Amino acid sequence: MSAATVIALLIPLTAGAAQAESHRLIAQEFSLVGAGDLQSAIWADKLPQLQASRSALQRAAPSAHLKSIAQVWTATFAGNGRSYVVSAINDGCESSSAAENALICPVRV
Repeated sequence: MSAATVIALLIPLTAGAAQAESHRLIAQEFSLVGAGDLQSAIWADKLPQLQASRSALQRAAPSAHLKSIAQVWTATFAGNGRSYVVSAINDGCESSSAAENALICPVRV
């Protein structure tokens, strides 16, 4: 996912803004066990599925010693006294022959 795509997603949120903003996407990991961080709250409904997928992968490759984590790309925008967090999760991503080296991943604002 490119920064331009994230910005395009936020245009409706910043329609009244005086200037356009751009931010880099930050890659981060969050734990699938335990809660309390922002990413766990954003993706709470997907946690059971993510945990099951990670467990299945660990059973298929027991010597891999995989961490129980998920990976996301995030950007935070501030405007009108609020903060908007864009979170794209590295799960269920798709690619297209029309856009080489690009992934289309689930995103939430």
